[in-house]
Formats: sequence, C-alpha cells, structure tokens
Amino acid sequence: MQVTLYILDGALGGQRVPLEPRGTVVGRDPSPDIHVALHEPRVSGVHARLWRDDAGWWIEDLGSTNGTFVDGERILGPSPVLPGSVVVFGEGCSAVLDDPNPASALAHAAVLREVTDPLPPPTLPPHRGLTAPDAAVREAMDLLGSRLTDARAFVDALRAVADELAVAARAPEAEAARTAARLGRPGGPVAELVTDLDELLEGLQGAVRWLDDTLDDGPPSSA
Repeated sequence: MQVTLYILDGALGGQRVPLEPRGTVVGRDPSPDIHVALHEPRVSGVHARLWRDDAGWWIEDLGSTNGTFVDGERILGPSPVLPGSVVVFGEGCSAVLDDPNPASALAHAAVLREVTDPLPPPTLPPHRGLTAPDAAVREAMDLLGSRLTDARAFVDALRAVADELAVAARAPEAEAARTAARLGRPGGPVAELVTDLDELLEGLQGAVRWLDDTLDDGPPSSA
C-alpha cells in the first residue's frame, strides 16, 4: 500500500498525491524537477523534498522563502515525518502524510504512550555529606517539586494527543484528516506542547541550579 500526501487546502485540496520513497520534490509550478506542483504563490519554485529510508519518512526544506513546517514547527534541516503529521509548505498549503496501513499510525501512537508513562517519584542522590535538609534545602526541593508537577501536566497533555491520534487512525479518512490538521496546525495542540516542553525544560534547569547552589552555599542571594 502506497504512502500518499493528502492535500488539505489550496488548489489541490482534497487530492491524494503518491510519494516516491526515493524522493518526492514539492514546488509551486510543474517542471521536470518537480514531482508535486501545488500551484500556490507562497510556495517556492523548488520548495521541499520528502523521502524514505530504513528509519521512516523524512522531509527537508530546499531553501524556500517562506519555510516548511511539520506539526507547527519550522524545520531547519532534515526532519522525520510520521503518519498523521501535518506539513505546511510556505504557510500557503497544508497536507497530511497518510499511510493507508492503520498499524503505522497506531504504532506511532503506541510509541507516544510508551514515552508518556507516569513519571516515577524523584530520587535525589547524597550531596556532599548532607544528611538532613535545612529550611533552604526544603525551599529548593519544593521548587523542584513544583517543576515536576508541571512535567506531569505536560505528560497528561501529550497522552491526550496520543489518544486522539489512536482514535483518528480508526476513523474515516475525512475525519482523520481533520483531526490531524487541527492537532498539527501552527499554534495548535502539538505546537503548544513543543512550547510547553521548552518552558518546562528551562524551569527544571533553573530548579536544579537553585538546588545545587543551595546545597553548596546556602540559599542564593536575592541581590
């Protein structure tokens, strides 16, 4: 069964374009070098290329003016594309990578569920011989605990997206495409998850620095 690019909008909206595993070049207008011509003004003449290797499907922007986005994030180099991923070419045309084998989408959802298992309780190793936390250490540990609470909220949001992908994999084609488009649009749930993850990692790093400073020297100065 051949993998296709299901075009969601623009001149080719509603059409399904077969993808060549060795490489499919997407651009604006028909030419010998363009396999998929989208006929959209914000799409560059030679815009992006999709191909498949043993690891799966990949996409690379070919120096387009307005960029290529996967699930709401602009790509800066070769990037993986999973079944159900929403690809936006130049902010002018969006499409979904569609694998007719439902097991592929379900496998992707299963991977997401596997990496979003509940987080185990944190364990802190002994630090410089300290045996009992003082008030400053407790304050630092409370800060770290609040960040772990944020992490669990992120995991819950990621699990919800994974569940929606699993349901979409069993849904009729049009409904599955709408779900994928909603999840992956710029500013949508997937893009929000990426932003939340960036903020979460920054917060965790700050909490760890605070804890390390506290264990070394006592509470950091407020100056």
